[in-house]
Amino acid sequence: VDVEMQNLGFVNSGGEWSPDGKRFAFSTVSRGRPMLAVMEVASGRIVRRVPFTNLGEVFRPTWSPDGRRIAFSALGRGVTDLWVLDLESGVARRLTGDDWADLQPAWSPDGKSIAFVTDRFGPTPGGSRYGCYRLGLIDPETGAVRALETFATGKSINPQWTPDGRSLCFIGAPDGIANLYRLDL
Repeated sequence: VDVEMQNLGFVNSGGEWSPDGKRFAFSTVSRGRPMLAVMEVASGRIVRRVPFTNLGEVFRPTWSPDGRRIAFSALGRGVTDLWVLDLESGVARRLTGDDWADLQPAWSPDGKSIAFVTDRFGPTPGGSRYGCYRLGLIDPETGAVRALETFATGKSINPQWTPDGRSLCFIGAPDGIANLYRLDL
């Protein structure tokens, strides 16, 4: 039990193992502010705490394959954006900074891209500039975003890379019923 942490979040808590399996990163709250914590699994000791005073909530951390960075989504200014935290320097850099929802990042096995969920790709039939949740890829160095083609209707969420990095598995609901799909890249 860590007295610095108030909760792990009820709906959006999440965490991920480091590539070497020795650490676990997770989002939490400390003193009313969101924080990323890194636990050394063997000892159960928190080895890194990174508080975010300018964010409202932190979601879904994902490790870079080299274990040096953690990408995550965070709520700030009423929208969710993607961020990358450099563990050595402790500096967090915003990858997206717009009005679209950017959620559920998943770092590719080669480290060259991050798959994520967003509502930025196309309007809905009612004329809104926001579309259904779709999958995209973002370059963690440049911030360049590209859409991935899944379905014309329904949501596509929760991207997970195959170990070889050639495909993404995701939950799709083109007909309103959620099922597991695989997208060859």
